[in-house]
Amino acid sequence: MLGNKVDYGVHLTKGGQGPMSDTIKIDDKTYNIADLSDEAKTQINNLQMVDQQIRRLQQEAAVAQTARMAYVASLQTLLPEAVAESS
Repeated sequence: MLGNKVDYGVHLTKGGQGPMSDTIKIDDKTYNIADLSDEAKTQINNLQMVDQQIRRLQQEAAVAQTARMAYVASLQTLLPEAVAESS
């Protein structure tokens, strides 16, 4: 999730080695992750996990939308001429 904007004004930045970023920016305030409590670090990991899941779900939705468009296009080639609607 490094370097990607997240909901609620949270922005993680990469500056070192390891699974966690060096800093986190929340509501325009930057914090050194090394200085945060273990509980805060756990919540950061939770954010990273959820952001990864959101990205995966967005990719799955894009695949589903593409498939839907292909099905509609295929269906359109199989349909007879439309009949005029009478009012």
